[in-house]
Amino acid sequence: MLWLLTGIVTIGTVEVMLRLPLSSTVLRTRQLVKRVVHVVTSRKVSDHWKEIVVPTYALQLFRQTAHLAFLMVVVVSPFGLACAATALAGIPLLELLLSMTGVLFSTVVALSYVWLRISSVRARL
Repeated sequence: MLWLLTGIVTIGTVEVMLRLPLSSTVLRTRQLVKRVVHVVTSRKVSDHWKEIVVPTYALQLFRQTAHLAFLMVVVVSPFGLACAATALAGIPLLELLLSMTGVLFSTVVALSYVWLRISSVRARL
């Protein structure tokens, strides 16, 4: 029962992760960091302009980082909700998830599910 619940929660987490815009958010953050590094290291940009632009970039980076943190909380929420619900019922799901066998089982289930999902999408095309 505990293993089945772990598998269901893992698949739910994978689905949440696949449906969130994680990759596009990481890509936008990476592009913003590239722009910041380019401006800060450029000798063609004056120090006065850097003083104006860097706080704006810092605010944009803060927003992007906060957005990424929110998405990561959403990704982990199925595990958190399942652990809270099973703790109230007296089921030791958290102990299993934090053990080496639980982590390995969740990893195998997640990778297998992603592989099956990709295979089924390719078969439809």
